[in-house]
Amino acid sequence: MLSHAGRSPELFTLYFNQVLRPRRERVAAVLRAGVESGELRADLDVALAVTVVTAPMLYLNMVQAANGRPGPETSVALVDLILAGFSAAPRASGS
Repeated sequence: MLSHAGRSPELFTLYFNQVLRPRRERVAAVLRAGVESGELRADLDVALAVTVVTAPMLYLNMVQAANGRPGPETSVALVDLILAGFSAAPRASGS
């Protein structure tokens, strides 16, 4: 669908509003909760952070399509890597 965005902007807008936006909003809610609880940086740009969290998986799904989708271990590795930058305080090793 993403590859057709330029050729069919109306269809992509529909896809974005019905599929991508709700998912992005769920990620944003989780990130805002992390900011409110003090687990994530108070100055976190939530909109940008949503893109940082979601873009790698979109990319990997497109690029690795011929080799199968990334598995849960990829998601875990990405979250661990990203949280190091989003965290309010340094995370202990193995957390």
